[in-house]
Amino acid sequence: MEVNNLLMAAPIALYVAFLIYVMARLQLGHEVESGKKFAIGSGNLRWKIIFATTAATMIGPAYSLAVVDKINSTGLYFVFFYLLATVQFFIFGKYFSASIYEKSRNSKTIGQLFLKEFNKPTQLFVGLITVAQALAIVGVLCQAGAIVLNNIFGIEPSWAIIGIAVCVGFYSTIGGMPAVIKTDIAQFGLLLLALIIGGIAIFQLPNTQPVNLSQLSSNLMVSDIEPKVLFGLCIAFLLGEALIPAYAIRGFIGKSAMDIRKGFYATGVFATFWFISLAIIGYLAVGTGLEGEGLLIKIVSTSFENDAIRSIALGILAVSFLGVIMSTLDSILNAGAVSLTTDVMANVFKSVSTDDINEQRKSVLVIAFLGIGFTAYSTDIVDILLLAYAIWVPTVLFPFAYLLLSKQPFKNNWSALIAMAMGIIGYNINDLLSLSWLPAILTGLVFNIVTLASIEKLASESRIKETD
Repeated sequence: MEVNNLLMAAPIALYVAFLIYVMARLQLGHEVESGKKFAIGSGNLRWKIIFATTAATMIGPAYSLAVVDKINSTGLYFVFFYLLATVQFFIFGKYFSASIYEKSRNSKTIGQLFLKEFNKPTQLFVGLITVAQALAIVGVLCQAGAIVLNNIFGIEPSWAIIGIAVCVGFYSTIGGMPAVIKTDIAQFGLLLLALIIGGIAIFQLPNTQPVNLSQLSSNLMVSDIEPKVLFGLCIAFLLGEALIPAYAIRGFIGKSAMDIRKGFYATGVFATFWFISLAIIGYLAVGTGLEGEGLLIKIVSTSFENDAIRSIALGILAVSFLGVIMSTLDSILNAGAVSLTTDVMANVFKSVSTDDINEQRKSVLVIAFLGIGFTAYSTDIVDILLLAYAIWVPTVLFPFAYLLLSKQPFKNNWSALIAMAMGIIGYNINDLLSLSWLPAILTGLVFNIVTLASIEKLASESRIKETD
């Protein structure tokens, strides 16, 4: 089957023109003149904007490509993991929206929130974890982008990875958070186009490759995954992206606690609809003879008999996924870069100002290029994603959640730092403790929780004795 490269490239050219227009408007309008505006924009986002930008970041190409591929290769049950990932938004909206709105005023990073409660070493450690997680997710997104460019345009994966990191890295240095917000809204619309095209394509598959209904039924819940791994995946997807910087920052810039709550509720609802829709596409593709990475792209490329229609459909699908890659990637780069400058560099080098926009722009490029290294960890998107989760869950997640929900100040300035360090130890010595039946990510989380609770309890009892 042939494709018209000009027709296929046209949607991408239009999208590039849109990006240039947005960046030019931001520059001419002087909307990004300070480090604070680069980090969090002007703030005061209403719930509809919070919803559109958070949804565009969350249901990015890594999840979208992986859910179709995994369901087709391992069974429909895999969508359950992705639905677990949407639960966080309902929890965030109900229990954390008010506290994050109140406690994040005049803050740009999660590390700064920890500084208010603890000390600079704790802020530095949180910053390092934030940067490490950002690097891993950059690797995920570059890998996803390579799949798109390789399957549609035949670009060699390593060059595609470098190209995506360079392109998004450089354009992200221009607009900061204002650019993230403006482009995310357009990219949210592109998501819907991808879903529509994928839905049409699956029902346009040639009659020579009919959907095998009997194979669908037998493949519904087939899995060779061990119970321990299955349990670990549940924990990782449920908690792996909970309260991560890219989402938490949306709470920093919400107009009100109610706007934050509504925005995250809407994100949860839409993400649930999105993953179920993609699961159906992957489910229907079983028995068609199509398989492997980038299955959704392969479905579209084989479904339309007319060369022009196929070329346009592939072009729109490409720009949809590339747009969402940029949407998610610039959000991650922004959160990681601001934390690198504010929480890490400013603590290590006294000459670095937390409000220096040039330092933040340099940090964007540093994270973009270093993130390429994480693509060497695995060619499987989900593997790198699970690594990102393993960085976050045993360390910052519980202390951050406790910080937001607690009405009382912490009793020990070092409790969070010690708990995060113990979380890392617990994760890494899981097998040495003969806990091979328990997922390492959960062992690390338990170490983290027990340590924090124990130190705070001892500190509280010590203060009571002193007052007596």
